[in-house]
Amino acid sequence: MKEAGTIKEHFDILVLIRGGGSQIDLDCFDSYLLASEIAQFPLPVITGIGHQRDDTIADMAANTKMKTPTAVAEFLINGMMAFEEQLNFQFNQIKDCTTRHLQDQSTKLFGMLKNLGHGAKTIINNHKHALGISKQRLISGVDGCIKENRGQLIHYQEALHKQPTKVVSHEKRLLQVLETKITMADPENILKRGYSITYLNEQVIKPHVKVVEGDELNTKMYSKSIRSKVLKVKNE
Repeated sequence: MKEAGTIKEHFDILVLIRGGGSQIDLDCFDSYLLASEIAQFPLPVITGIGHQRDDTIADMAANTKMKTPTAVAEFLINGMMAFEEQLNFQFNQIKDCTTRHLQDQSTKLFGMLKNLGHGAKTIINNHKHALGISKQRLISGVDGCIKENRGQLIHYQEALHKQPTKVVSHEKRLLQVLETKITMADPENILKRGYSITYLNEQVIKPHVKVVEGDELNTKMYSKSIRSKVLKVKNE
């Protein structure tokens, strides 16, 4: 019994039985030391000593007492069967609960997938609609930009066509002004206005030309020429 207590992890219960005998053989089951061992034993103790009338001290100290070894065997078998039934019941409970939980989760998952499908379709449709609107706006913007630039291009084209005419007209006016200036600067026209040109030896007399007494001068007017002789030179 002490050895069994040292390796209690290998056992579930301890059974104390007697295989038969006289009344005198019961005296050993009234031992204080045996009862103390039974009471302090770390595992449940079941007795089946095999007497009907008297209880021994060992029976009183045991966890459960049975009358005979056969009764102990029936008790253990019934207990194991009851435990097995309880174990099977708990197993079935766990199985049913797990099955229901899986079914519930499967239903929820199916619902989530369905909602996800509807949600994805809704999002896609919304984005398609938004994309269509953006596409239409882009087309409208491009058309507007093309029309606007086309108008500017036509304006530039018209301006380009008009520009040479403007340039020619401007240059023609400048040419007319130059012709007028040239005409006015023509010596003959100057002479017509009453001016004259005096020459010395076919050289126009200018401030740097030296004239002395006795020089012959030729003065040209518009309609006549006059030859003259210098009598006196006065420098001013």
